[in-house]
Amino acid sequence: MMSMYSEKDWDRLKNFGYLEDLTYEAYFRGGEQHVEELVGADYILPYSVEEILEAGIASLSNKLIKLKTPHEVQQEIKQAMGNNKGYSLIRIGDGELLTLGHDILFSAEEIESIPRLNFLSYAGVNLPDHSIRDLLARNMMEADMVGIPFLRRPTFQQLFNKLAKVHKWPMKSMNLTRSVINYELHLQTTLFQDLLNNKRVLLIGNRMMEGETVLRNAGFNNIAGSIPVENINSVPHVLSEAQKYDFDVALVSAGIPANLICVELAKRNKIAIDFGHLIDELINNTKVIVK
Repeated sequence: MMSMYSEKDWDRLKNFGYLEDLTYEAYFRGGEQHVEELVGADYILPYSVEEILEAGIASLSNKLIKLKTPHEVQQEIKQAMGNNKGYSLIRIGDGELLTLGHDILFSAEEIESIPRLNFLSYAGVNLPDHSIRDLLARNMMEADMVGIPFLRRPTFQQLFNKLAKVHKWPMKSMNLTRSVINYELHLQTTLFQDLLNNKRVLLIGNRMMEGETVLRNAGFNNIAGSIPVENINSVPHVLSEAQKYDFDVALVSAGIPANLICVELAKRNKIAIDFGHLIDELINNTKVIVK
């Protein structure tokens, strides 16, 4: 491989190099180097990386997978309610992806060795946990709607695509949207206002008691109650507690356990939505739901 840096220099540059050099080398490695390797030393291809990518995407247009819009997701949820059917909306973020991938694409020890990935215990899971990994994989096919990463970063869409190949998920026939659908539903639709105004809503998650206070103060009086979620092992207890409440819809902000909770509640003919960090935004008053 021809490069302005040896592998040793590259490692040193990542730790101590100038930003300009690092940026240039990263750009080269991420595009032009791949073109060089594919074309070979005896030819040139007189097009920019951008032009080559554009042509490549055009040739793969029949492989594009359509993601549902917030309005389409809202319509599906309201249709399920109208038909008295359950509906689960789960979201796959980096925590779920790392859990799904551990000891398949990389070891649990590798994850533990990278400080910025040491958030999984906060998300409710301690690795290795193969039973939860396999359950999350099954839920990809059981959930009514799955929010997936759209950012093409190593631990986001790139990792999701690798997992999809490993598990042979039929992505063309799956009901998919973007993993930030919770925020998009808030910003682009009236779904949450409609649910909070017209349905009995159960709040599930460690900050949901605070969230209940915020929502009641905003004038939403159909809150059935709130249930905390300690970690992934507390999911059976949470589901048992949920049976004590009379509710139509569950908004779940519980990290990785939200995945399991939403899928199981939908089997009980409830609408269950992974609400995510939107509850933190409401509590911190950085976002509001207007009655």
